[in-house]
Amino acid sequence: FHADALGLVDRYLCLLRGPAAFRLVGEGRGAVQAALGEGRGVVLLTSHLGNADLAGAVLVGDEVPIRAVRVQAERPEIQRLFHRAGRAPEVIDVSEPGPTMVRILAALRRGCVVGMMGDRVVDGYWVEVPVLGRPAPIPAGPFLVAALAGVPLVASFCLKEGARTYRVVTLPPRRLAFSPGRSRDEQLEDWIAAFVADLEPLVRQYPYQWFNFFSIWSPAGLPERVSADRIRPRRG
Repeated sequence: FHADALGLVDRYLCLLRGPAAFRLVGEGRGAVQAALGEGRGVVLLTSHLGNADLAGAVLVGDEVPIRAVRVQAERPEIQRLFHRAGRAPEVIDVSEPGPTMVRILAALRRGCVVGMMGDRVVDGYWVEVPVLGRPAPIPAGPFLVAALAGVPLVASFCLKEGARTYRVVTLPPRRLAFSPGRSRDEQLEDWIAAFVADLEPLVRQYPYQWFNFFSIWSPAGLPERVSADRIRPRRG
C-alpha cells in the first residue's frame, strides 16, 4: 500500500510537471514513436506492475492523444484532483453502457494511442494461461483489438527505482494478425503466454510494485468467456 501511495504521488507530479520531473532509465520511447510513424494508432499494453500512467506520459508525450481503457473506479476527489492538474488522458470506461470495443477501434482509427491493461480481466474476452505456476484468466482484449485494427502493440513497464527515478522497460512493437487454420482463441493464448513470460520476471524482481490487489488466480465475479471467433471486424 505504501508503494502504491508513492506511485499516486508520482502520477500527480507527472501531471503537473511532465516526465521531465523524473530520472528515467531506458526510456524506449523510440519503439512507440516508430510504431506511430506508420500513420495508425498504437495499443500500449501496460499492467498493474509499476506506474502505467507514467509509462504513457514518457513514451507518448503531448503530441499524440492517449485513451486509457479502464474501470473508472477511483474516488471522485482523486479524479477531480488529477483532472485539475491537466495532462490526464481521456478514459474509455469499460463499465459504461455500450460497446467498448467499438469505442477503442474508433480511437485507433483516429491515430490515438490506446492504453490497455494486460493483467486484469474486465470483460468476457480472456483466456487461461499459467502465471507464476498456476493457471489464471488473462485479458485477451488488447491483443484482439490490435489484431482486428491492424495496429502495432507495444508492451511497457515503468518501475520505480528510487525517489523520482524509474526504469522503463519497453518491448519491440508486435504486429499481430490472425492466421487461417487455427482458432483465434488458440492464437490469442500464444500471444498472451508470450506477454506473461515477459511480465513474470519483472513481477519477481519488483513484487511490491504489482498493484493487483486481488487474486488473479481465482477472481470473484469472472465474466463468462466469449470466444474471439465470434467477432468479425466491421467493413468500411
